[in-house]
Amino acid sequence: KTKGQRRMYDVLHEVFAAMSGNKIRILLTGFSVGWGIFLLIIMLGSGNGIINGISNGFIGTDNNIITITPGKTMLPAQGRQKDSRIDFYMSDCDQLLKRFPDVIDKTMAAMDTTVRLNYANDHVNVPIFGYQTDYIELRNRYIIDGRDLNQTDVREGRNVCVMSAPLAKRLFQDKPAVGNHIKVYNNDFLVIGVAASHHRNDEEKCLFAPISTVKKLFFREYKLASISIVANNLKTTEANEKFIKSLRSYFAESKGFSPKDEKAVKITGDFEYYLQIRGVLDALRTFIWIIGLATLCIGVVGISNIMLISVKERIKELGVRKAMGASSGEIIRLVLIESVVITVIFGYVGMFIGVGLTQLLKSLTDAVLGANNTIFCNPTVSLSIVLIANVIMVICGLIAGYIPAKKATTVKLVDALAGVGATGSINFLIIGFCIGMCAGYCFVCY
Repeated sequence: KTKGQRRMYDVLHEVFAAMSGNKIRILLTGFSVGWGIFLLIIMLGSGNGIINGISNGFIGTDNNIITITPGKTMLPAQGRQKDSRIDFYMSDCDQLLKRFPDVIDKTMAAMDTTVRLNYANDHVNVPIFGYQTDYIELRNRYIIDGRDLNQTDVREGRNVCVMSAPLAKRLFQDKPAVGNHIKVYNNDFLVIGVAASHHRNDEEKCLFAPISTVKKLFFREYKLASISIVANNLKTTEANEKFIKSLRSYFAESKGFSPKDEKAVKITGDFEYYLQIRGVLDALRTFIWIIGLATLCIGVVGISNIMLISVKERIKELGVRKAMGASSGEIIRLVLIESVVITVIFGYVGMFIGVGLTQLLKSLTDAVLGANNTIFCNPTVSLSIVLIANVIMVICGLIAGYIPAKKATTVKLVDALAGVGATGSINFLIIGFCIGMCAGYCFVCY
């Protein structure tokens, strides 16, 4: 071993020897740290489970979705007569992205019609929706069996479809729908997936197919039934109304109708509803972080108090070390290493228990309520938050050890050997530092 390695080994041996002689104090300190991290993970995980459940129950919680549907003109303008039909094409999606790059995140084209579906001896008329990929988000649905449409399906115009859960139950009863073939008029379609709605009262029986397939089989021209857009950076009702007015003006100019003609292009969205849901979720997140911060402070108070007591109890030992030639820096380092070792070991114990419990809760809720339920879903915490909480705890442990150790080195040798030494209280300083660190992290995240 090198000289540096031997020295580090001696320091660690000293630290663990001191810790082994004060097992109750170490356990109390470690319990305070581990309990704080454990409760933080449980609080944040449970809060995330509630937030995810609410998000699953409402369309547009995370996105402001606006649907634009072409209609017929009610006012003559720019050479168009009354009752002149407005048509949308795929090129309109690209033009929208170019025209409003700061607001529109993405567009989704749709074609739909009603078709006659046959399976075995069952016949039913249902709407078929032609989409590109990622339509599930806009339809507020999720796949419960099989797979979703992909880019290859759309590019090659495959005769595949995703079936709504009510339609699958109607045709196949309790048998699997995926892998079966159905007839849409005289066209053979392969069922590749079954989609359920987040809304429990949604009993719509319908099919979802690649937009290229629907166009090829049921439309001569590539005219769209609607265009849905995901709009960002709209924080107020006024901003949303201004954007919708700009959208109408854009289409009036490009399609040749009066901007006052609201029947020519119908623009719908649930922005007020969207704002209300976002407000509820933001309030929940803030409340959860306040509770989590308070929980973390419990651990910080615990470790600061016990480190304070630890140094006061060891004031005679530290005085002897100083009398034998130990420098102030060596004494402080000894206390700091002990503080870090305790914080890291018990912090990770609390982290692993907390993460394990949230994963168990996730498995139980998925098994009982389903993976995309609207009550309590995915009660887990991101790894970055857990690691940052541990780092905050380690830094607070360093401060909790440094301040009393620094004061202990300034005590006169006679007083130290007599066991006399005031180290003071550091709770407010530690709590303030912890709050500052957590508040800074929350500000960056939100």
